Amino acid sequence: MKIKYNLKYSNPAYKDLVKNIDKLFEDSPELLFSGRNQLKIVRFNNENFVVKSFKRPNIIRSYIYNNILKSKAEKSFDNSTICLQKNIDTPQPIGFLCIAKNFKLSNSFFVSSQFEYDFDLNTVFEDFHNYKNIVRDFISFVFNMHENNVYHHDLTRGNILVSKQSNKTQLKVVDTNRMSFLKMNLEMRMESLSKISNNHEELNFIAKYYSDISKFDIKDCKKLIFKGFNKSQNYKKAKKILRGK
Repeated sequence: MKIKYNLKYSNPAYKDLVKNIDKLFEDSPELLFSGRNQLKIVRFNNENFVVKSFKRPNIIRSYIYNNILKSKAEKSFDNSTICLQKNIDTPQPIGFLCIAKNFKLSNSFFVSSQFEYDFDLNTVFEDFHNYKNIVRDFISFVFNMHENNVYHHDLTRGNILVSKQSNKTQLKVVDTNRMSFLKMNLEMRMESLSKISNNHEELNFIAKYYSDISKFDIKDCKKLIFKGFNKSQNYKKAKKILRGK
């Protein structure tokens, strides 16, 4: 068993939460998402927490994650902690638990605070013209990530949560296990944003506003966002062909 707690949560109750999260997760009826991984709300000591249970890896990966590389749960915890240190908003990490059997990772869980959000970017881009202010907030949010050397490898609409309070918009990034911390050139920056939309008008808007708030030339931003878009489309087509679709 490998376990780690957020030092800000020194109350022993939080340690009990993380230590027993496998049983608490199993008993919780509040399923948020079920796919490759599962998300549930776990209620503990009159507080709600969001818990991500990662899919059990194959035999080779289970050995690697237990003995060589960090598991996805541990990366989620560490990366979320680094984001907050860089003033990049994400739900507060509480801890993670990894359970191993026969030197191989069996189950892993990441525990975070619950963020009461109104919608994610799917809602925003479904009604793009009426949500342009939030799109601008999102681009500024990502620009801040880039300036702080945070590269999200899976920057999709579902991974940005939005809370609207009066005239204030609050954004938080989730699914933090797929992050790198490195200095990015413009091509990497635009490629990360190119996955947000399949609409050329929207991609042009994103590239232009990114140029407006940065020192980068608008022509370069537009050229590289479409280069990233075409790259991702070709990758998707190749995957479909390999799957026989």
